[in-house]
Amino acid sequence: MQLNPSFLAPWYCLSQCIKEGGTAFSKAHGCEVWDLASRNPEVNRNFNEAMACTSKIVMTAILSQYKDGFNNIRSLVDVAGGTGGNRILHDWTDESCVEILRNCKKAIPEKTGKLIIADIVLKTDDHCDKLDGIRMAMDLVMFALTCGKERTEQEWKKLLEEGGFYRYKIIKIPALESIIEAYPE
Repeated sequence: MQLNPSFLAPWYCLSQCIKEGGTAFSKAHGCEVWDLASRNPEVNRNFNEAMACTSKIVMTAILSQYKDGFNNIRSLVDVAGGTGGNRILHDWTDESCVEILRNCKKAIPEKTGKLIIADIVLKTDDHCDKLDGIRMAMDLVMFALTCGKERTEQEWKKLLEEGGFYRYKIIKIPALESIIEAYPE
């Protein structure tokens, strides 16, 4: 997907985006990524195939490390990119994430429920692993293509609290993403 000309073009507009604001994608195409995908079947197919491939990898990693986390699930809501498959918030602004989290909280039983987020958690210390460089590169990808970003634990904590989730736990898995369990109580 990242080698598709439609996804390469924004990188040539990155400095303009930094100077003027907005997304590099909209500078390159005159619209946001979702608008182009809705009008261009090749871009849409390419994006959805990439998201489906990524979802398979992430869900395999989640299920290998998190089997007990899915016990007693009564309902599952998938808020995902492309055709769905794993939950993500990195391509949304902080304000939109808070709104999504508040809506998720409404659907979760307060005493027994939890929200499970699979997303990147950037490190802020010197304890890096072999995937941290790719996580930082994904932050640049989100900056160039969407209005989103990758977030540190402190940024996740702030979003979760503003969304009504005052307790959380981060679980590392063998993937770019981590599991973030968020509790509404």
